[in-house]
Amino acid sequence: MGKDSKEKSRIEKNLDKIAATEIKRHIKAEMALAGLTYKDLAERMCQLGRPISEQSLRNKVSKGSHRTTWYWDLMRVIRSNPETPILPPQQSEED
Repeated sequence: MGKDSKEKSRIEKNLDKIAATEIKRHIKAEMALAGLTYKDLAERMCQLGRPISEQSLRNKVSKGSHRTTWYWDLMRVIRSNPETPILPPQQSEED
């Protein structure tokens, strides 16, 4: 397979599968440590500006395939204080 090929190799596909499994476990572990449910997270993601239903969140986590930016926001929500409203980050003047 050449460098310019857009198709993933068997090794890359396997690495993606392993990563998806580990990410799913990590999200569930973080949820358990924070004592949060999928419903809690879906509500908090909506507050952040990433609307998602409880069922869609379950599906997304179960698949283990999502953008890094979405995962980053999910971790922000999980690790935030449930008593404090979550606000979308402000874009800096440099952006």
